[in-house]
Amino acid sequence: MIRAWSFQLLEQKKRFLLCLISLFLTAGIVLADGNTFTISGRVETEDGLPPPSGTTVRLSTVRGGLVAQQPVDTGGGFVFDGLLKGTYELTASAKGFVSATKGIDQRFWVTDVFVRLTLTQSQIRETKPGGILRVNDVIPESARKAYKKGKKAYKSGDLPHAEEYFEKAVKEHSCYPAAQVDLSIVAGLRHENSKAEGALRTIVGCNPGFLPAYFRLGFLLNAEKRFDESVKVLQSGLSHSPEAGELHHELAVALAGLGQYANAEQEYLKVLSLDKRPAPRVHAELANVYLRQDKYTDAYNEMKAYIKAAPKGPLAPAVRKSMQEMKSSGVLANSSQESSASP
Repeated sequence: MIRAWSFQLLEQKKRFLLCLISLFLTAGIVLADGNTFTISGRVETEDGLPPPSGTTVRLSTVRGGLVAQQPVDTGGGFVFDGLLKGTYELTASAKGFVSATKGIDQRFWVTDVFVRLTLTQSQIRETKPGGILRVNDVIPESARKAYKKGKKAYKSGDLPHAEEYFEKAVKEHSCYPAAQVDLSIVAGLRHENSKAEGALRTIVGCNPGFLPAYFRLGFLLNAEKRFDESVKVLQSGLSHSPEAGELHHELAVALAGLGQYANAEQEYLKVLSLDKRPAPRVHAELANVYLRQDKYTDAYNEMKAYIKAAPKGPLAPAVRKSMQEMKSSGVLANSSQESSASP
């Protein structure tokens, strides 16, 4: 009887886990109700990755008056609610990046707006702790010319030539951050992961405090299921910035990949403590970690948190199905009884 019940629980648990598949959020423009509207959006780097910790979005009038300002969540998301008709300007800012600005004209109609703001790498590098030099002062002219040609080829979609020029730029000057970053991006797009990894490790060596390189490298290693290496890289990055939420998130993914669910749980909780409005997928991923530990009530609560944060999100149908199966299977009642029986 006990074996049958254990097998049944295992099968139910497998079904719950299969429902929780990580997907990226998409959004568009929708009609708003009443006389106010909402501006929501996402900030990302030019290679499509979430921005670094500390990224903020400022909403101002066209005359420069501050309306509101807020940090983005771990996925780069932001929301400004209850706005009146008018003309606004959004500005995303992050250390080490050129700010991105977008104008919004809502004078004659009221619609909810979704905006993407893309941050580009600023042209500076750190040569040693406390020593910041502008690229123009340290990068040879030949390397800068090759890099510009690479950017032009990249924007036109000519990845082979873009990669050729970026490689020429870093051959001229290996610690050329922008060129190494773009080389890693193009190599990744061409599925040359070892080359992308090499570029990112070079950046980390030249500039140990450059957090985006740790994030990108951790993300790449996680994608290749090299979780042990990812943990070391991300922990090194966190030694420079202990409050970097995006690094804690990738570390949680790596630890979960290693089956260290209790440690992964702590990293996810750290992400939630650092970000009052985390990306909804964080709740779904934490629910998965709780399920792996048979913490059904905690998993159910995180699923509820996901639905509250993203009722129409891509995971919503699967999460709702998992919640319903958990309720009907009785695992929630058993989990509550076990918790109350524990000393």
